[in-house]
Amino acid sequence: RRALLPASSIHRDGMASGEGAAMEPVDTVAALMPSATMGAFGTTQRPRWQWEHRSGFRYFIGAESDRIEQHYQAGAWMLRMKSGRGKHAKPREVYFADMIQHDPQSLTDRRIRREPALTAWHRIVPRVRAHFRAFIDGEEHWWRVKDKAYFKSRHAESDVTPEEIAEATYKTNSVWYHASQHWLFGTASALMIFVNSFYLWLDMDYNAGTTYADTPWPYILADNVFTLYFTLEVVVRGLSFKRCQGCLSNSWFVFDLSLALLMVVETWIIQIGVVAIAGGEGKADTGISGMRALRLLRLARLSRLFKIFPQLIVLMKGIVVATSSLWYTLQLLFLVTFVFGVTFKNLADMDPALSALGFTSTIESMWRLAIYCTLLDNIG
Repeated sequence: RRALLPASSIHRDGMASGEGAAMEPVDTVAALMPSATMGAFGTTQRPRWQWEHRSGFRYFIGAESDRIEQHYQAGAWMLRMKSGRGKHAKPREVYFADMIQHDPQSLTDRRIRREPALTAWHRIVPRVRAHFRAFIDGEEHWWRVKDKAYFKSRHAESDVTPEEIAEATYKTNSVWYHASQHWLFGTASALMIFVNSFYLWLDMDYNAGTTYADTPWPYILADNVFTLYFTLEVVVRGLSFKRCQGCLSNSWFVFDLSLALLMVVETWIIQIGVVAIAGGEGKADTGISGMRALRLLRLARLSRLFKIFPQLIVLMKGIVVATSSLWYTLQLLFLVTFVFGVTFKNLADMDPALSALGFTSTIESMWRLAIYCTLLDNIG
């Protein structure tokens, strides 16, 4: 029957608008036969995808149709497909939530559909799979249906330049912004962080005082200089923002503000309270000797070094990622130790020599295997 058909009827359009004259050989009689008829002969029809033409729906070529079906069943929200040839060709975009195909060259949207038609079950399962995969991967807005409008909004956000971000966040024409962006300001802040880290060593080793009453004046002067500088630094940076919301959304600013408030409380507010309570004496034997433990909070200032050396943040993230692998390794070691602990306990019930070594219970056997046989080999 196929041999009797003319050559022109054995091919059919399979490409979207603007793709050229790509053709796909198909069986015309089988293509025109309804799915119910094919099902009557016991033949399972392969899912095919179509795109809307002005003359009606047309089929994608076989490879593209299979690729669309594969991504749809995998729970993808969007698929890019090759469109035309040449270096200026832009890929077509298929949005499964809207069931449309977008051509970025002609800026047209065409409806797409699947044959046989999608049932309610076939629509729900891929969407649930997509939400679950996004939740496991930790994606932002994993609960949202990602349609064409969502992807366009995300693309617009990624196209924003640093200059536009600065213009929307900071008062770019103010003195505070230019002062905070000057290289001298950043260099002075980095130098003060290094000097403050060195000062913490001297203060812990050589300053035995608790309050200003029993602290040598050089340490009092240094504490006030560091507190004043870091407070002014936060004030200058804070005044460069347009809104308070911009300050709170900047993680580094919130971090530096917390450290500055900690220094202000420790250096000024607590010392004023000590003078008010102790009447100017402020000795350690007045019942406030526990204040010296608060000086350990100064170690939090060392975390400002992460701002100067971003490589330290990369190392910390690597440690966090490796923690999960370490946890599973410990679980495996515990399981192996438990198996051998049970084994030695059973052997000790039959051998008095093993029982004399301390393998009297499963917990005791696991303890001895971990401590004496692993960490302290040939001990005990």
